[in-house]
Amino acid sequence: MIDKLINEALGVLVLENMNIEPETFKESVYVAGGAANAFAEKGTPKDIDLFFRDARDAQLIARAWSGHPSKSVTVADADNGTQRVVLSGVPTLRLRDTIVTTRNAITVKTSGASVQFILRYCGPPEAVVSTFDFLHCKMILEYNAATAGLWRFSSLDPLASLSLSRKELLVQNSYRTPLASMFRLKKFLERGWTVEPLQLVKLAIKLSEVNWRSPNQDLEDQLEGVYGSPVVELIPKIRVLLANKALVSAEDIFALIDKDHNSCTSLYST
Repeated sequence: MIDKLINEALGVLVLENMNIEPETFKESVYVAGGAANAFAEKGTPKDIDLFFRDARDAQLIARAWSGHPSKSVTVADADNGTQRVVLSGVPTLRLRDTIVTTRNAITVKTSGASVQFILRYCGPPEAVVSTFDFLHCKMILEYNAATAGLWRFSSLDPLASLSLSRKELLVQNSYRTPLASMFRLKKFLERGWTVEPLQLVKLAIKLSEVNWRSPNQDLEDQLEGVYGSPVVELIPKIRVLLANKALVSAEDIFALIDKDHNSCTSLYST
């Protein structure tokens, strides 16, 4: 199933125009995160995240399909020894009805799932999964052309499979986007997962390290996370606040949220 969907996505990208063989390409990427979890549970993924072992391969795809001039598609260092492809200019671009490019990924819609070619984190699996927030996400699928198109499953942490089977969230120590994790935490709890108090303490400590008072804080990373978030429109408003006020307090940001986003509309209107 996964190989079929990925082949469909590669067909949309028209790799032959870039002199890339699909079988060779599939060995240069791997599946990680939710799709690997679905495979472990014999389920069907809604999204498949493909990560590049080498950022230069991601750069090649991005130059072909991002709609950006080649010189504006560069490679930079990212978290935990990974690299990322940086797109300068328009952050989101829709090409045809099947391809959408953002600063984090190129997404191809197939008949069965969305296949995302991740630009934000590139590198060996061990380095990339160290940037994920929860331990159960540290599972991957790797392609081997010698095994007739089969994707080999492996868990990169002994606690990953246990966390998945018990539906118990375990916070990873090495990641750095805790605000995005708050949105993911809500999603997992709604799906019946549990989280122990000490794991929430770890998440709270991570959140305390976010410095909202610095104009140099990467707000995009905090609010978008890997998969995006419904509050990304808050980013430019916080940047304006930071640029126009010498010392921004938590209350300033709270007031901005309450005023512009009506996060508790039903309560305010009663």
